[in-house]
Amino acid sequence: MIHGLAGSGILVVLTATALDNIGMVFGLILIFGIGSIFGMAMIGGLMGFQFALIGKIPKIQKIFRDVAGLLSLMIGIDIIYTIGIIDNLFL
Repeated sequence: MIHGLAGSGILVVLTATALDNIGMVFGLILIFGIGSIFGMAMIGGLMGFQFALIGKIPKIQKIFRDVAGLLSLMIGIDIIYTIGIIDNLFL
């Protein structure tokens, strides 16, 4: 629930301030919470289903591992370069 509120929690707060009745505020939070949980479960399930199918094919699984590792390495190098060189952390 907290993860679901991380990005859109401010929208709930802004909407709740416009409501006059405390019961409506609690209803809004309840509906938003249930919707967040359901939405994250659906997205997670759909993503997991694809990875479960890929796990049965070793060649594709190896390609995904290699691509994920390469992308992680590239992102790490970019972060080191940006913070260390451009932002003068190492100079």
